Amino acid sequence: MSFFDGIGTGLKALQELIGSPLLVISWEIDDECNKVAHHHFPSMQQRGDFMADDPKEAAAIIRRHEEHQCCRILVLSAPPCPDFSV
Repeated sequence: MSFFDGIGTGLKALQELIGSPLLVISWEIDDECNKVAHHHFPSMQQRGDFMADDPKEAAAIIRRHEEHQCCRILVLSAPPCPDFSV
């Protein structure tokens, strides 16, 4: 799961360390970042705006890909562009 990770730098590092993950879900709203990430990781599922997404739908996607619940889930993130400090 990649939150606000831009062009997928964290995923690239992860692939070099342990190989390709079974599933990659990304929340990123910058169109240019999404184009770069999709070019390098065509199987990445873009979910768009994290604040507008339904967490139950994201959880259902994970369950469909990992029904035995034995895989590790990694969360990659970077500071979001909007200021959520309030």
